Amino acid sequence: MKKILFLASLFGCSTVALAQLPVSTATENKNAVLEEFTGIYCQFCPDGHLKAQQFSDANPGDVVLINIHAGGYANPNGNDPDFRTAWGAAIDGQSGLAGYPAGTINRRVFSGHQQGTSGTAQSRGSWATTGAIVIGEGAYANIALEGTVDFGTGVLTVDVETYFTGVAPAAMAKLNIAVLQSNIEGPQTGMAANPGQVLPNGMYNHNHMLRELLTGQWGVDVSTAQGVTNSYSYTWTIPNDINGVPVALADLEVVGFIAEGNQTIETGAVGPITFNLPPGMSLADMEAVGTMTVPAGYCTSSVVPEFSVQNNETFAVDSVEASYSLNGGTPVSMWITNVPANGTKLATFPAATLAPGENGFNFAVSVKGVSKYVDVVSNNNANGDTKIVAVNPTPFATFHQEGFEGVPIGTYAPANAIQINPTGALVYVVSKAVNTSVITWGEIGGYGNSVNVYRFRNFNIPAGEEVDLVFEKLDLSNNINNEIRFVYAYAQYGSEADGLDVSVSDDCGVTWNSVWYKDGSDLATTASTQDAYYPRPAEWASAGINLAAYDGTAELMVRFKGISQFGNNLYVDDIMMVNSDNVSLEENTVLSSVNVYPNPSSANTNVEFDLTNTSDVNITLTDLTGKLISQPVNGEMTEGNHKVAINLDNIQAGVYLVEITVNGVSKIEKLIVE
Repeated sequence: MKKILFLASLFGCSTVALAQLPVSTATENKNAVLEEFTGIYCQFCPDGHLKAQQFSDANPGDVVLINIHAGGYANPNGNDPDFRTAWGAAIDGQSGLAGYPAGTINRRVFSGHQQGTSGTAQSRGSWATTGAIVIGEGAYANIALEGTVDFGTGVLTVDVETYFTGVAPAAMAKLNIAVLQSNIEGPQTGMAANPGQVLPNGMYNHNHMLRELLTGQWGVDVSTAQGVTNSYSYTWTIPNDINGVPVALADLEVVGFIAEGNQTIETGAVGPITFNLPPGMSLADMEAVGTMTVPAGYCTSSVVPEFSVQNNETFAVDSVEASYSLNGGTPVSMWITNVPANGTKLATFPAATLAPGENGFNFAVSVKGVSKYVDVVSNNNANGDTKIVAVNPTPFATFHQEGFEGVPIGTYAPANAIQINPTGALVYVVSKAVNTSVITWGEIGGYGNSVNVYRFRNFNIPAGEEVDLVFEKLDLSNNINNEIRFVYAYAQYGSEADGLDVSVSDDCGVTWNSVWYKDGSDLATTASTQDAYYPRPAEWASAGINLAAYDGTAELMVRFKGISQFGNNLYVDDIMMVNSDNVSLEENTVLSSVNVYPNPSSANTNVEFDLTNTSDVNITLTDLTGKLISQPVNGEMTEGNHKVAINLDNIQAGVYLVEITVNGVSKIEKLIVE
């Protein structure tokens, strides 16, 4: 039998208000119990986690941390994990919090530190101050507890003792016993604020997460008689998972506290956990350590998966199972024998074929198939994702246009493109359906002309995170006058400088050359807003990039990189990679000559343009809601220079849109009527 105490070496943090049985009968100071209300979409919650940990580290043995996932920021989306419990909402609700993260110190009201107008909730800047007050006070009661996990039955037993050295208030004392779990891997907005909890695979390491209350929502009655040791015992059949989140035995904590009803907590403690193993079995802490080399560039079609199996025990382990899965597929396994004490052994598998796109390798080690070992330190059995990007070996076209129409909403990358998104940031195809209560003016595609658009949701992407949309190889070997055209819309939140970089690579992604870059106010196409930004038709800008330097290149890749500074949403649409053989280039050359003048105007304005041949032309004037004001041209026009007058008499002052369409290709100019 091996006893495991939940110290820093076990789960990477040092919150231990360790109280083993028997309970102390001496008069002790209080321990601070910090219940932190958090959620995976809460931008500033990781900073709260950090501040809570720093408070605990500064007061070893005197602080109990309990992280409660509750509120709107904790609601999962899509395939995100659900870290909520049946108990969290009520604890959250009684605190009077006004925002997230919030926390209560012993569920007490501290005047001048309340987050809202009333209640016990405080903002993260107050926790250390009010916590210091608590741990400087004498307690009228002590608590100690221990947990035991029986591997034969899968039951956790928690034994508790309380001892009252002073007189408790008239309010009935309540004993609360909670089970927490650390080392839970998952997403987290704003994780850059707490880099110590960011895992190598880009996910976040969640600690001290509330999983279960063994004594119910608000605890059970406890005797307050002075000078008497009272003993209690609680059992919990440990489930395999809670809301689909696996329960890892070695990552469990048991904590207890004495409260006055559902409010003021007198003191609390964390207890150790002991593991009872069946006869003849030993604990074996095996770890998967990533050693796989990621090839440079995107042109490798086959790789050899391999990783190291590390034995963290002082004795040799004679047999373990090593495995990997590719893109979530069926695991490929092999047995590794005689892993030396405190040593490693390399697991090398047959070559694996990569699929076009981003390929994820997950490595794992297990002793479940070996009857003599049990590995309860499960948080190191898997080695995250190793990402390897591969593209089709041959170019798919000589030019390409992508307007995202017909692409399902929520798609990360359209056909002939891949997305590289290490942190799973919210970047994908959207339409006005994302918020019809706000988007009332029509479609949000480029200049309001299309339904779908590609969005970098920087409003919710932490600063420093980057997402790439990479188009596969184009063959420009027989083309000249190559260029990239696209439209974009962006509003700053404040002074944040979100960026957009367009780069090209002629060596399959080994190196990239930036050919266009803007950020911040230079990228903005409209005024800043502190609401999540959705583009109106007049708020788009067009960009053209000359790629003549790459004429004749046999294999060229194009990359759109969004760089978030936690500012506001960025939209990209109507991407065209064109050349002299592409008809759309000729048509857009026509449109590039369009001139609307005078602008602003109070009487009449002119639309002047050149046609290189007889074409179908349509010119309209609309307001920003899409209402048609006039249509001066709708029909065939001959080649040559044309000037079309638009009468602005009886039109109210404001912003309008002039749209000219030549042979089905459109351009919109903003017109200000004074």
